[in-house]
Amino acid sequence: MATLVSRINDVVAAIGADIKALQAAQDIFCRTTSSYTLANNTTFQKLLNVSTNGAVAVLANSSYDFECFFILTGMSATSGNVGFSIQGAGTASVSPAHWIAIGRDAATSTGTAAGAMGGMVATAEQFTNNIVTAATATEMYVLIKGTFVTGASNGTIIPSVKLTTAVATAAVSIGAYFKCRRLGASTGTVTQGTWT
Repeated sequence: MATLVSRINDVVAAIGADIKALQAAQDIFCRTTSSYTLANNTTFQKLLNVSTNGAVAVLANSSYDFECFFILTGMSATSGNVGFSIQGAGTASVSPAHWIAIGRDAATSTGTAAGAMGGMVATAEQFTNNIVTAATATEMYVLIKGTFVTGASNGTIIPSVKLTTAVATAAVSIGAYFKCRRLGASTGTVTQGTWT
C-alpha cells in the first residue's frame, strides 16, 4: 500500500510540474487599469504596477516574441524620455534580444496630431539611452516589438523603464500593456506553420 501511495504522489507531482510548465508557455499579458507614478530616479524600474515587483515568470532556453505600449506623462520638459529593458531586475537571463521602438516625445493626453515619429533598434535586452527622438514635451508614447531568448534557468522578467531626467511627477498612464508568447526552444530556427 505504501508503494501505491508513493507512486500516486509521484504522478501527482509530475502532473503539477507539467501544469506549471504549460501555464508558463501560455501567452503572457498585462494591461493596466490605473496610472502609476514612477520613482524619482534614473535607474531601471518596473514599468507595470501589476504586482509588488512587476515580474512575470518565463521558461528557460526559450524564444519569445513580445509587444509593449505605454504613455508616460509628467516628464521633464528638458529631456522627457526613457530607456527600456525587457529583463529589468528579473532573475531570468535574457540574451540575445532584438527589438524596435517607435514613438514620439509629444503631448498625448488630448490625442496627438500626426507628426514625425522617432525610434530605434536594439540588439540587446536593454537600451539605456532615449528610445524615441527627444523633444521638450512632458509626455511621450511608444510601441515596442521584438524577440528575446532566455538562458539556462527558469526565472522572471520585469519590463522596465529608466527616466532620462529624474522627475517626481513622471507616471505611466492607464492602458499600458506588455505581452509575450513563447515561440519554442532557444536553439535553432523557430518555426510555426507549414514552411517547406
